[in-house]
Amino acid sequence: MTQLNVQSWTNSLFVPRIDFSITKMQVKQYFEQIYPIGTVSRVDFVSFNSEKGVGRRAFIHFSKFTNELVKETLLNEGKYDVCLDGHNIRLVINEKPVPETKLNLNQVAHNTEFIGDEVKNQQNKIDELENKVETLETELANLRDIVLKFQSYPMSMPQMMPQMMPQMMPSVQMQPGNPFMQMYLPRPVDMYHMQQQWTQPESTGGISENNIYPESLV
Repeated sequence: MTQLNVQSWTNSLFVPRIDFSITKMQVKQYFEQIYPIGTVSRVDFVSFNSEKGVGRRAFIHFSKFTNELVKETLLNEGKYDVCLDGHNIRLVINEKPVPETKLNLNQVAHNTEFIGDEVKNQQNKIDELENKVETLETELANLRDIVLKFQSYPMSMPQMMPQMMPQMMPSVQMQPGNPFMQMYLPRPVDMYHMQQQWTQPESTGGISENNIYPESLV
């Protein structure tokens, strides 16, 4: 059983190859007067340069299609051949016709410029996000290094704090009087007493929360 290649009708025809000498007016006159099949509303030419060679395609749009024989042949067989001013051309149904725009050239140019600006803005945002990601990756790598050092070299917390903070908060530690620094960094006197407590031998009582932070320093 043979299955027919049935297509949907769009009032638009596609010509895979048409000679460069043929003009849009010739196409319109041919299909409206010489070989009338309907009323041509628009003709679009598109040049191509591929492995198969250099050429030009045509898209013929109709506001009204009146030749039922050509229409039925295209719907059932998928093609229809004609001779236009001595040039053989093949007609097929244009399945995805581009709708005609109501904008003038100035409006099209404005829209194109607007789209270009939007693309540029989006690219700037992408670049900004990429820079933030790169910064976060660098800070994450620094934190990993700190963890490895903490695991590899047994040091007391007071000894490690001066080495850890510049790596953990490179932007904060350069700002004197920053609230973050005042909140999380011990005072010099605290650092001194903490160091004394961490370095005391176990015979003196060891390390506890009470002797790290004596009441006199709180």
